[in-house]
Amino acid sequence: MSSKSDAYIVLRFSALFAAFRVGGLGFKPSNRWLTKSALLGIIQNAMGHNRGDPPIVRPSDIWMVLYDLSRNLGTFTDYQPVGGVEEDGTLFPINADGKQKAPLTADGHRKKLETSKQYLVDTHFMVVISGKCELMIRIMAAIKRPLRFLYGGCKACPFRSRLDVGIYATQEEAEQAIVDEAGRVGVRFAQYESDSTPSGCSGYVLDNPTDDGRFEPRPVAVGLIDFGT
Repeated sequence: MSSKSDAYIVLRFSALFAAFRVGGLGFKPSNRWLTKSALLGIIQNAMGHNRGDPPIVRPSDIWMVLYDLSRNLGTFTDYQPVGGVEEDGTLFPINADGKQKAPLTADGHRKKLETSKQYLVDTHFMVVISGKCELMIRIMAAIKRPLRFLYGGCKACPFRSRLDVGIYATQEEAEQAIVDEAGRVGVRFAQYESDSTPSGCSGYVLDNPTDDGRFEPRPVAVGLIDFGT
């Protein structure tokens, strides 16, 4: 974690189904873990952010470390119709309501692109977020009393428990909360994925959102932790 952080938040993301897409049109695979863009989306939702407004929290504002405590993580693929886009990726024009809707076909139905979407099954991710103390307090307050419904990548994937675990003054306290959770669910070994610097990273994940709707590569460090030591 960043040594410059003033406070640490621990969040739990447990869901029967979740989908953190990393693809474009057509088949939508889910990322193996909760992405940083999804985490930021959940935080923005909790804080009442309106689409089109400047982001309340930017990727550079927080340092993220994810621990996968899932015991039986799996995947399944389901059919999904997508509106607002042609098969070649052309977006339908935005209407007066600010939404992209396909024009009506001759039989009175709206044209949709038929595709499929991958979901994760039985997720249990723990995330430590670190950053400036004032911002961490605001984020935790919003997570505890969200202004909008929070979900795991799509609205059909609600979380099955509260997200907030605690807010801590030190990295050691936050890490102990992860150890305690691992003991509670009976997990000794877990993979982790941490924000990193380019010089110390294991690879990159294309999930750092920009203000103009694009995604930039995020350097991450990946490893295995033994909670029994």
